[in-house]
Amino acid sequence: MLRPVSTATESERDFAKLLVNLLIPLDYTSIGDGVWTSQDTLDSSAVPADIRRMLLLSDGVENEERFWSDPSACDGGMTVEQRLLDSTTEVHTIALGEDADQDLMAQIAGSTGGEASFVSVSDDFS
Repeated sequence: MLRPVSTATESERDFAKLLVNLLIPLDYTSIGDGVWTSQDTLDSSAVPADIRRMLLLSDGVENEERFWSDPSACDGGMTVEQRLLDSTTEVHTIALGEDADQDLMAQIAGSTGGEASFVSVSDDFS
């Protein structure tokens, strides 16, 4: 169920943090796939089109299909980029660390009306 983050209870936020902390990095980055799947969720939800937003966090460079602007792995030859441009969804991005593709993250945010940010990550980042 989609709803504003501001309505989440403290226990729901703690549970979300726990789930994120359980993720195991595998050195695979499919920015396009994550955005495509998120847009599927928005498209099937009751969220009004004029308030659709997503937050994209990445610490790497795209190295797995679907890619943001490559139509070869996308349904009907439409790129992820084109699908988002055809929607009203804003994508706000956070590039995490020096290995993140900051240029791509800025392009995604800029082309969808979102904002791009960069966060420096140290070994003790949590």
